[in-house]
Amino acid sequence: MQERRSVNRIKISYYVPVVNADSFEQLGTLQEISPNGMQVDTQKVLPVDKAFKLRLDLTDESFDKPFLFISARPKWVRPDPIEPTFYNIGFQIFEVADEDLVIIDKIMEKYAGTNPA
Repeated sequence: MQERRSVNRIKISYYVPVVNADSFEQLGTLQEISPNGMQVDTQKVLPVDKAFKLRLDLTDESFDKPFLFISARPKWVRPDPIEPTFYNIGFQIFEVADEDLVIIDKIMEKYAGTNPA
């Protein structure tokens, strides 16, 4: 599959629960993020291209607020290559507040793993 991202997502080493902001159901955990997209590991299969309002719970108290909101659509869903009961979902972010973009940049800077995606 040809890579179509304009900005690479950064693999993070920080536990961030991802919650459906409408139902309050935890969907999974954040694995990679950029200002344009993110990868979430989950046990749920979500429909591709359906819009979701997501809440990212920030467990690090050094951030200015305890969570941020993102509107995003799953663009692909794949079985996790290591854990057969999990899925990796690639989300395209289509709406995020400017102040939350600043937090995404801080997450990328502070918790970047060694392997950009």
